[in-house]
Amino acid sequence: MIRPTPRAIWVSLGITAIVTLIVVIAPSFWMLSFIGVLALIALFLIDALLTPLSSSVAVQVELPPFLYIGSEDAMRIHLSHEKGMLPRKISILIDVNELLSPVDEIQIEFFDDQVTTANMLLHARRRGKGRIDRLWLRWVSPCGLMHKILTVDVDGVVRIIPDIRAAKKAAIEFSSRDAFFGVKLDKWRGEGSEFEALREFQAGFDPGTIDWKQSARHRLLLSRDFRTERNHQIVVAFDVGHLMGEPQDGIPKLDHAINAGLLMGLLAVLSEDQLGLCAFDSQVRTFIKPMSGRNAFSQIQLATANLDYSLEETNFTLALSTLHTQLRRRSLIILFTDFVDSVTADLMISSLERLSKQHVIIFTTLSDPYLTQTIDKFPEEIGDVARSVVASGLNDERRIVFDKLARMGVHTIETTPEAFGVSVLNKYLEIKSRELI
Repeated sequence: MIRPTPRAIWVSLGITAIVTLIVVIAPSFWMLSFIGVLALIALFLIDALLTPLSSSVAVQVELPPFLYIGSEDAMRIHLSHEKGMLPRKISILIDVNELLSPVDEIQIEFFDDQVTTANMLLHARRRGKGRIDRLWLRWVSPCGLMHKILTVDVDGVVRIIPDIRAAKKAAIEFSSRDAFFGVKLDKWRGEGSEFEALREFQAGFDPGTIDWKQSARHRLLLSRDFRTERNHQIVVAFDVGHLMGEPQDGIPKLDHAINAGLLMGLLAVLSEDQLGLCAFDSQVRTFIKPMSGRNAFSQIQLATANLDYSLEETNFTLALSTLHTQLRRRSLIILFTDFVDSVTADLMISSLERLSKQHVIIFTTLSDPYLTQTIDKFPEEIGDVARSVVASGLNDERRIVFDKLARMGVHTIETTPEAFGVSVLNKYLEIKSRELI
């Protein structure tokens, strides 16, 4: 494909203006105008012949195996000289689908008898299958009168998955021994409420652990040794309704929740707890019964990668009642969801009230930065005052919902995306240390 450049348009307009001026002022010299037109045509033909052909460049595309949501990785484009003349500078542009951010055009220099590699950063905005449809290469003719455009169909697919790297990054946040509470049986002896063994009482032991009956039987002062309880059932429940599809800090709230849930789930598996999953909107989309072992985390990670974004209203009554019937023993349920006001949250509160009578629930949601910014903004006009009053009312309603949940015994978390995973982990460790499960 050949397309004229702005220089070609200006040259054509200039020669046309000169030819027209000659014809108007000196009609007897019309032959000069004819020569000018021929010169213009000859200039374009020579420039076209000197322009490197599309067949002079061979293109190979190397896609990354996958992308983490909210991060970026390089797509490598290898250019090699096939035959004929060689373009010196090549501009590259790619077509991507809506799961990937638009990529800016880049320019590279091409040298003879050399393979040139260009890196284009792909930024993942949503989970799913990011598509790279085609590649556009463009170079300018020697005289700068035309662009040569080469189109290469790529039809490549890059899987965009939850960012499990957050688990590794956040691990350094927990240097205390509570961070891996219950992972090592021998290391945490003496803590918890599950009986482990009897041992001779030593100075510094808690006198309340002395077993007087066994001490009398063995005629030796013995104390009970305890260890932390494990094998708890942990269920991460994701609301995939339309409210969770709203972007915050560049990626949807659902993906912030998935990253935090996987981080917490990894620690639960390391603590030898059982991990399960529930995802719902107007109906339950995915349910995985709590399982133990590293394989459980792998299944949860795969299931979260396949969760779709939904535009439907969330049915908390159906989802939480289904979850209640599926869990046969007391469990810890971490609910990742969002709400707008106290009116729309009434059904959710009533469903959580029934569920909280048997299970421990952590209600987690992201704070709304727009409400905070609107409330704190200095009013410059009457409209700013009105918006601040409305935002303050919505913020008060959110507080009402959190107060109701707290009175029901539900643990609540409202935080920013940066502190989401750490906040959920801290609450999980607190509940385990207090032995509430």
